[in-house]
Amino acid sequence: MVDLPDAVAMAAALWPDFITRSVKCRALCCCENGPTYGQVIFYQEGRTYEAVPQGLECNAEVIATVDEPIFTERLLKMLSA
Repeated sequence: MVDLPDAVAMAAALWPDFITRSVKCRALCCCENGPTYGQVIFYQEGRTYEAVPQGLECNAEVIATVDEPIFTERLLKMLSA
């Protein structure tokens, strides 16, 4: 399991071919004062949620899985250059 979200995000921009599965979502930012202020909530396409406003289109794609050996190889190569 790869637990380097910033590195994976940058790698996705550089090497989108290492992404093996992604999920379309509706991403909403909490703009009301409270403990979740500024938090981004993702609602996965095809699932039903009571809290999600109706009629929203998918506006984000979340990486679900990557080819870990390719990611690791490319990251180590880049870091050692």
